[in-house]
Amino acid sequence: MEKFLLTLNVQHGYAVANRVNLLASNMNNVTAGNGGSGIYGSNGAVLSYYISGLGSSRLLISKVGSNVQQSFRTQGLKGFNTFNGKTELDSYITQERFDSNRFTIRKIELSTGVETVEKVCQKKFCCEFNINAVVPTIEEVYQLVAYDGEDSKESKIRGRIRICALMVCDSRGESCASRSILSTTKFLNISVHTEAKNEKEHFYQPVTLRTKLTPLEPLTQEESINEDIRTINVFTKNNTDIILFGLYGRSSGSTIFISSTLLVFVVVFRTLF
Repeated sequence: MEKFLLTLNVQHGYAVANRVNLLASNMNNVTAGNGGSGIYGSNGAVLSYYISGLGSSRLLISKVGSNVQQSFRTQGLKGFNTFNGKTELDSYITQERFDSNRFTIRKIELSTGVETVEKVCQKKFCCEFNINAVVPTIEEVYQLVAYDGEDSKESKIRGRIRICALMVCDSRGESCASRSILSTTKFLNISVHTEAKNEKEHFYQPVTLRTKLTPLEPLTQEESINEDIRTINVFTKNNTDIILFGLYGRSSGSTIFISSTLLVFVVVFRTLF
């Protein structure tokens, strides 16, 4: 579902899930909503990236460490210097259409010094979030979202998908995961946990986003299999400016065309910029 997928967080999530070093280059065609390239470490580090609303390019150079030796699963790899100002991204095109009626959405209450554990489900697919945060004096609204099913006919993704995420919303809870919404809550620790039937054709990866359209770091994904149950955990710590944090799964039979892709999770239809 392209509302949750932007080029950089797809690239980063792939590197994190597979624990590989990744160099990804994307055509920068702003009129079509294409753009975003990066170099990512097998430890989940975002080493270098470029994303722009301008028809331009940049050479990315970074030192990449040796990948830690690991025994890959029998199916092999799964799934398939920065700008600080907003002006550079003003022309970047993102998807706006979103049908919130197909999702399970619920508000979550966060308190300083209190460990918050909340679960969100759709059908038999459930995710549990564990959060330690320092909240500001001015209340910020966060909601959990879950989805398990086929994507819409209008989507560029085909096949069954699963999504669970924490997202920041406006004060009315009507518009969520927009980079125009202030997010100052400090997340000391945040994790998402899910258990699902071990379907080998399903690939899971983190999906995270900041207001600058960049993924969160540090970021870790762990998976384990016990008989026919697959357990997936995604962790991050000491982050602010979080507008989206969660998990995205799809069947390997799904076809994804990453063009403008991601986010923009908007409960009420609106324009990001």
